[in-house]
Amino acid sequence: MMREVNVDWTCFVREAVAEKAREEKRKNVMKLMDESRRKTQGVKFDPAEVVRSLRDVR
Repeated sequence: MMREVNVDWTCFVREAVAEKAREEKRKNVMKLMDESRRKTQGVKFDPAEVVRSLRDVR
């Protein structure tokens, strides 16, 4: 049956593995973002204040 289908199986498998690796990487990044979000929950952040303080230091 596989001989009846004209597919470059080496390329197909390589791309499938690469896509799965990208998917796992995205999952790990999302997990890190969720953990970071949980740690900073309730913290008030004012970006303008941070910029002003950095400019004052110089």
